[in-house]
Amino acid sequence: MKILITGTNGFIGRNILKQLKNKYHFVCLHRNTSQVHSIHEGVEVVKYNGNYDDLLLQLDNIKIEGILHLASYFVKDHNKNELDVLLESNIAYGLKLLEFAKETNVKWFLNTSTFWTHFENHLYNPVNLYAATKQAFIDLAHFYCETSSLKFNSLELSDTFGPGDERNKIVNLLIDMSQSGRALKVSPGAQEIDISYIDDVVSGFDSMIELLSSNCTGNMDAFSLYSMNKMSLKELVEKFESVLGRQLNIEFGATDYRPREVMKTWNGGKEIPGFHPEFSFEKGIEQCLKDKGII
Repeated sequence: MKILITGTNGFIGRNILKQLKNKYHFVCLHRNTSQVHSIHEGVEVVKYNGNYDDLLLQLDNIKIEGILHLASYFVKDHNKNELDVLLESNIAYGLKLLEFAKETNVKWFLNTSTFWTHFENHLYNPVNLYAATKQAFIDLAHFYCETSSLKFNSLELSDTFGPGDERNKIVNLLIDMSQSGRALKVSPGAQEIDISYIDDVVSGFDSMIELLSSNCTGNMDAFSLYSMNKMSLKELVEKFESVLGRQLNIEFGATDYRPREVMKTWNGGKEIPGFHPEFSFEKGIEQCLKDKGII
């Protein structure tokens, strides 16, 4: 089964490729300007210049059964100079893939979405413009499902972490503090966090690929990948410190909550059939700290 996959230079994409490349035949799609990560060794890589006709040319004679779309541009608080890249990366790029899927009779399309489309646990209330563009793409995909045999599903993710993660995320911030000893002033820490270890995330995508390739889901279905348990930011820090074996220099309540702070994470989504997370937060943190040689 040949699966066209985007975003394999990112943290989640790299791990999907690493763990599942012996199970599926991945065809990794990259722009000409993108660097190819070492994880791509021995994997089919296709580069294109962003033009739709070039996409068709590069994928000529490659029979793609499904598309796994991970690529996106994330920014928490956008500025006016980021509007074009948000539209290109989160909407236009995916539209070209949908057009390709329709023209070449691709069977299924698995999109990656975000819990941030559900501010205050609403069915739709985007936390920021990034989340709004992710939902806009899903709305546009509805047209392709109505006018072709393509089956489109989305997998919604919350926070993720694991070894090798280089993103500016809370776990990496805590790891950096454990090494540098620097202090940090934060909000009171009551905001709820649903954070999944990377191996569980990969398992969730694997389950979705199996469901889609077996035609066991509906069309335009959205599934949510939940962690083993939710916790407040303050509880997250306490659990991190417990695994680390010492306290960090964190001052809770020293700053205010951000505008549109997510105080309660999404819990109204459809769970992935047959999927169960295996990693507790503590177990995942232990793996991260061992990877860094801290414990």
